[in-house]
Amino acid sequence: MRRSIARCSPTQARARAFSLGKLAILELNVGDASQGLIHGERALSAEAPLKSRRAKDDLAEIRRALGRRADVTGAAESRSRLTQVLKSA
Repeated sequence: MRRSIARCSPTQARARAFSLGKLAILELNVGDASQGLIHGERALSAEAPLKSRRAKDDLAEIRRALGRRADVTGAAESRSRLTQVLKSA
């Protein structure tokens, strides 16, 4: 997953955002939750519009995973930001 993200060119912002979202979900659920938070924030701030159903589903999954990781500094703030993004999408 990390290799895929690293290989994305600047014109592949949407693919990078999807990969970052999947990596965030994976890290938050079974890996390093702090890294998962970072990847989730990067996915959210990617230069690509995340308006597809699949993108919204990934963002919602990141939000749920963050809800289970209240022990991670910044998780509540990121979760709140995701809530706002999902409401406006």
